[in-house]
Amino acid sequence: MPVSRETYSAEHAVFWKNRYERFGHTGWSDSVIYAYDQLERLELVRRSIAPPPSGSLALDFGCGTGDFSRLLLSFGFRVCGYDPFIKPSIRSKLFHYARHFNQIPFDPSTVRCVLSITTLDHVLDQGELLNALKVIRHLLRGDGILYMLEYSLDSTHAPNCFRRNEYQAFRRLDEWRSLLSAVDLEVVSCVGAPHPIAAPSKGYLEYANGYAVGFARLLSRFRFPILPIQSVLRWHAQRCLARSNDDMGCFESSPLRIMLCAPVAHAT
Repeated sequence: MPVSRETYSAEHAVFWKNRYERFGHTGWSDSVIYAYDQLERLELVRRSIAPPPSGSLALDFGCGTGDFSRLLLSFGFRVCGYDPFIKPSIRSKLFHYARHFNQIPFDPSTVRCVLSITTLDHVLDQGELLNALKVIRHLLRGDGILYMLEYSLDSTHAPNCFRRNEYQAFRRLDEWRSLLSAVDLEVVSCVGAPHPIAAPSKGYLEYANGYAVGFARLLSRFRFPILPIQSVLRWHAQRCLARSNDDMGCFESSPLRIMLCAPVAHAT
């Protein structure tokens, strides 16, 4: 399947590189939220993906600093982390970094798992998004899975409730289904995921009400750096997540969803 080269704008590249230089990652700009939310997202993926057969391939699409690539490596996958802007510092013979689509080292129909963790929602141009989905579909095995943790709105969400920035699309679920269908992928499972603002988990609520977070917010209010207590925030987040590990609740009203997508099986 011929696929054109990425055409991300210079402004797009500058935005993500500046964000990485400023925060050390490409997640939430609010470092208090990020300290918990990133751990919770990793736990969601950990619960959803079964250990693969030996030699299985995985693509971390939009790998950023590589947290999810490391998780896939811990499962035993051979991993390619694709990201046009950020190269993760991962030293493993089982990891390959690709800045461009044509640098992904996997053959067609060989990849068992593709992750997109709030990545595809940041591809605003529909042509670029379809191009990316074609690459993913081209690489996936017939029994492979595309794991998407993405914003996906429906009729229960106010039309403008999440349109507060210029770098996310906030597509509707029916839009996702249509775009995926165009490249022979279908959503086989869709469930709400915890969101620290719109649908917080019990663990996050405990974390947010803790003394460490209160102190960090106080420092921010007076414009003091909270970097010195980042390790305390992470420790507090890990404890709260562990205590709520068996009950993340039901988040059907959340705008953030886990969508498991599979290649369409055509009758022969």
